[in-house]
Amino acid sequence: MIVNGITQGEEFVVFDFETTGLSKDSNEIIEIGAVKVVNGKRIDIFSTLVKPRVRISNQIIGLTGITNEMVENSPSIEEVLPKFLKFIGNYDLIAHNAPFDVRFLKANCDRLDYAEPMNTVYDTLKLSKVYFKGMKERGLSYKLMVLADYLKIEYTVCHRAVDDALITVSLYERILAEMGK
Repeated sequence: MIVNGITQGEEFVVFDFETTGLSKDSNEIIEIGAVKVVNGKRIDIFSTLVKPRVRISNQIIGLTGITNEMVENSPSIEEVLPKFLKFIGNYDLIAHNAPFDVRFLKANCDRLDYAEPMNTVYDTLKLSKVYFKGMKERGLSYKLMVLADYLKIEYTVCHRAVDDALITVSLYERILAEMGK
């Protein structure tokens, strides 16, 4: 379930997927990154490349820097998904543009016959539109890297799953600060 509000819990997992494209039906996850946060502290990280059954296109290689050679000896989604599901447990989940990542998560759970996670999911894209109004008027989008630059959140790499998850943790912390928590 994706909700618009703020998690009231002190424990959550921020996650991000890199994929071979935009369609949950014809594209695949090639990287999973997640950061577990408890009482404001980042306590654990989940990060892995995933070997897809299809080749990674030049467009996706250009965007993510993830090559076919990099994933060649990586575990398959069949190996990775149960470990990821164990990592997220019953924690609230947070992602930037959460519907995208949730669609891929659900599609893979369905395909591999795992129970669909029932975690509550919060979307920092929607929250950013509430707490950082006026971006459009400044000619800016609500893309993660644009927000990171606007809010002066430091990062070294973008479009890599664990790095994007870490940026999203910082973005979420800024949203909490904006609402006076």
